[in-house]
Amino acid sequence: MTIKTILKYGVINTFVIVGLLGVVMLGIYTSVIKLPIVAQSHYSYVADFSNDRVLIGGSHHVFVGKVVKRMGNVILPGDNPGTQFSVEIIENIKGNLHGEVLIDQEGGYKHGILYVSGEGGDTLLPGSGYDNGAFLQPGSTYVMAVRSVGVQKNPTVGHRLGGHPNEKKLLSSNPNLSPDELRILSDKDEKVISFKAAYPNEILLDADVKHGNTLNSYQSTHSSSAL
Repeated sequence: MTIKTILKYGVINTFVIVGLLGVVMLGIYTSVIKLPIVAQSHYSYVADFSNDRVLIGGSHHVFVGKVVKRMGNVILPGDNPGTQFSVEIIENIKGNLHGEVLIDQEGGYKHGILYVSGEGGDTLLPGSGYDNGAFLQPGSTYVMAVRSVGVQKNPTVGHRLGGHPNEKKLLSSNPNLSPDELRILSDKDEKVISFKAAYPNEILLDADVKHGNTLNSYQSTHSSSAL
């Protein structure tokens, strides 16, 4: 077991790297399997993103999107591994994105090691891997909250989807639903409803306010209604 610690955005993250080849025993699971080396990334967050008001305030875009395809591996700021996806915008909750956009999700392959966020979950279970739910899945539709850093300056940079579990939720794994059907589905989803209610009452991050990085804040996009 190798422990590797890096500094990211002023926060210490610890990666526990586990090589799995041969017999793996996890709880009631006992199988002979062959998996890639997996690194579990443990994050400390600057705010309580389990609170929807805080999450919406700390995000630049919040939307319902259908994953079109996986574009490949990317390196994110801090030399952290990421995976880029093309996502079709179905409905905006915060911001005004259209068409297909690039999303850079934290976690992915780097030097043959698969980095996943959190405790690993079912990443280590028999038969798991890229389809284990840790990463966005082509054909599936999610509500997700992202930040936009460097997107305007570089068209190959995607909007950043972090590792907090509240930053995305699977709405449908049916690739055949139309955009209208997905909008009807999302309008009934509790998380989507909660995000929409949280937006007017969002709690902005102090650092974003200090540095003028509150893109698409409710106050800035609805200032005329306050007059």
